[in-house]
Amino acid sequence: MLAPGPFLLAGPGPFGPRNLPGGCELLHIHNIPDFLVFAGLRLKLRGAKIILDIHDIVPELYESKFQPGRRSMLAAGLRRIEKWSCHFADHVIIANHIWKQTLLGRSAPSSKLTALVNNVDLDLFAPRPRTRIDDRIILIYPGTLNRHQGLDIAIKAVQVLVREIPQIELHIYGNGPAVPDLKEQAQQLGLADHVRFFPGVFLDQVPGLMANADIGIVPKRAEGFGDQAYSTKIMEFMSQRLPVVLSRTRIDSLYFDPSVAAFFESGNSEDFARATRHVIRDSDYRQKLSQRGFAYAEANSWER
Repeated sequence: MLAPGPFLLAGPGPFGPRNLPGGCELLHIHNIPDFLVFAGLRLKLRGAKIILDIHDIVPELYESKFQPGRRSMLAAGLRRIEKWSCHFADHVIIANHIWKQTLLGRSAPSSKLTALVNNVDLDLFAPRPRTRIDDRIILIYPGTLNRHQGLDIAIKAVQVLVREIPQIELHIYGNGPAVPDLKEQAQQLGLADHVRFFPGVFLDQVPGLMANADIGIVPKRAEGFGDQAYSTKIMEFMSQRLPVVLSRTRIDSLYFDPSVAAFFESGNSEDFARATRHVIRDSDYRQKLSQRGFAYAEANSWER
């Protein structure tokens, strides 16, 4: 089995005639882009089977980043490429059940589709010990920073919470196009001491950062791509026994319920503050979320 990279699209590459792997029977090709699947043409002609693994559904991702709130000719073209790519592949893996329904409606038959959620890897996210001993209350968000992730909503909620809980801090790890606006927002709201920005870290450092926080947050907007994209960080938080404050999106309402996460109305900073306040002040509730979330992560890990 081979997983070709984008370099295969330039020139003959390692799949050219002189470098053709002997006995290759299966290619597992990951998007983005969808059309990378055509890098396997030569091997498909020689009988190899091809799996296209769609981690992010490209047309909706493009629209959320570059055409929010409206459709475009380019996005229509991306949908056509998606359909051609799914047709070319022998089987398609899609990253959640909502997107499976989307592809069923426009790009592939049910017999060709398998939905596989990116469940937590407990080899990597084995529970870490807590080493922090100060009295701060740290909310943590690690990941790419785009508008649909809703970190501006979280920052606005911190402005409300800090009046009642002065030791609260929001730690944001990662990079992305939303960073300048988020930093400016925190500065304008006078939250420089309570909203801290850190660069991205290696994946093996993330569990330790989570273990030393108090609450994991996923404040996505319930619109477009954000409403449908599954956040792997939710079960990663749970693997470290962190209670999770989670916006009520279509995707997260499908996989989670209020017994394992504290939900709030997406886009509503006041409701975010309410849910977070409840987790902080009610120790029994916080403990239940921690225990039930951890059990959920174990039950839905790759090992299970």
